[in-house]
Amino acid sequence: KIHIANLMKERQIKCKPEQILLTSGAQQAMTLICKLLIDKGDSVIIEEISYPGFIQIARSAHANLISTPIDYKDGIITEQLKKLLMKNKTPKLLYTIPEGHNPSGISLSNEKRLEIVNIASSWQLPIVEDDAYGFINYGKINPPLYSYSSGLVFYIGSFSKILSPAARIGWIVAPEYLI
Repeated sequence: KIHIANLMKERQIKCKPEQILLTSGAQQAMTLICKLLIDKGDSVIIEEISYPGFIQIARSAHANLISTPIDYKDGIITEQLKKLLMKNKTPKLLYTIPEGHNPSGISLSNEKRLEIVNIASSWQLPIVEDDAYGFINYGKINPPLYSYSSGLVFYIGSFSKILSPAARIGWIVAPEYLI
């Protein structure tokens, strides 16, 4: 956990080893978070194009998936996200891949990241941030959503994209009391 806490500094996340939960990959991290936050019939917001692995996990938790529109240049359309939240006032979480989105390849700007965190904060909406691709960006690397709001964001990391696809080692960074 100490090594991952040090690695997180490269992603501009300051955390203690006690805030890290090791998992057998990002999939298990997603499953654990869904089991923690979602009850049968709860709503979950996903991007209109999203990682199929998370969709499968959320469906197995019997979640009601609500997609929010994206712009194919800079991701989630925040005005549409606000409208969605006004309509569906009780979603349990927002799942997003802000860096190197799978499958769209979109990376959110710093401004967009901050805006999404502010919206989630005003609605007390937890964010599940899937950062499997954050270490392999070839352009400017933006800070994860977690760095803007550690209280509402569950950060998921994985070695499968940066070390080896067979390395089924992942982690969650979250507030210590939740870990």
